Amino acid sequence: MPSVAEFKGDVVLCEENEYSLARTEHYVSGVPVTEVIVNKNVGTYTLYKADKPGVISEITRYRRKGTGGLDAEPDYRLRALYDNSDRIISIDYYLVPGSEYVSLSRLYTYDSEGKITKSISKNSIPSNTSTITDTYYWSDGKMYSSLTNTNNGTRSINVKKEYSTIDGNGSYKVVRDDGTVESVKLYNNRGMILSEENTVNGTAYITKYNDHGFVESEMLPEYGDAIVMKYSDYVYDSHGNWIKRKTSRIIDGEEIPNVLTERVITYRTDL
Repeated sequence: MPSVAEFKGDVVLCEENEYSLARTEHYVSGVPVTEVIVNKNVGTYTLYKADKPGVISEITRYRRKGTGGLDAEPDYRLRALYDNSDRIISIDYYLVPGSEYVSLSRLYTYDSEGKITKSISKNSIPSNTSTITDTYYWSDGKMYSSLTNTNNGTRSINVKKEYSTIDGNGSYKVVRDDGTVESVKLYNNRGMILSEENTVNGTAYITKYNDHGFVESEMLPEYGDAIVMKYSDYVYDSHGNWIKRKTSRIIDGEEIPNVLTERVITYRTDL
């Protein structure tokens, strides 16, 4: 799922694509924006909308319809609601294309000082009876524990996790109730993320970030071997958002170019 945190400044709409074929102009709420038509060989792009600067209210990912042509349809989307202080109070995820069925809901609770104290997410899949509820607890703006309850028919499974601080920069690790370390996130003294490591079934997935806070490399196990994806040659706009990025694979020490991605970001100028 795309992250709102990937964008800086007064973003109104961002469309991300790889090797775009054509562009046409249209308007959103009277503001001219750019629409990117996906290449027939590249099936997806993503739209970000904001009701006002810094408050992204909807994200929709599109995919190409069928095997030919340029028509696209929604793949998934999310909608966010905010209170009068621009604190997010709920997010609804729609994972079924064209459906109003909410696949995942997330609710946030705040204290009298406006600090988040709890968030609850409920995941329901229409094709079976599985329901997953994640409850996260916060203190002083930092997560300190979580409880996941999974129901599949009559079977119920609970998993507890504890979040412990590593340093004064906000770095932390997550330990499951069986004592195993599930993940570690490291931040610098400016609060920007340096790296994160997640362990799934004993396999480590490692992501490192550059000085701008964008992904620099990922170690992804693939077919039993560790494949390193390197993200480099970023080109940034005046707001610090990247608009071009090259992705390469590192295989047996050799860097092999993989994908060149371009983003078109439009900012409001009428506020």
